[in-house]
Amino acid sequence: MSALEKPKPASFVGAEAGSFRYVEKTNPQSSNLNLLTYGVYELSGAVSTGRLAHPDEEALLFCWKGGAEVECVGRKFSLERYDVLYVPRGATYRLTQGAGESKLIVCRAPA
Repeated sequence: MSALEKPKPASFVGAEAGSFRYVEKTNPQSSNLNLLTYGVYELSGAVSTGRLAHPDEEALLFCWKGGAEVECVGRKFSLERYDVLYVPRGATYRLTQGAGESKLIVCRAPA
């Protein structure tokens, strides 16, 4: 029997144990901003996210607190407090940090 055929038991991960979350603050439906959506990525402890993407939007990642590494379009960028990174429309990216607490604001809009 292959590994794909044999299910593994599930593990419960409570909200307080989460090391990554996204909180959306506003979007075109909830504000007078016709095109802009923004939210905050919160990273806690050692974490590496899955691939993140906004297929029809370009984005700005603004490091508000702490620091994180962003892997985007085949390159790695280190963001520290107040650094900003442009993410082209549809590009995938991944956030990583070794320890600590970080917050990155993401502002995105149609490109």
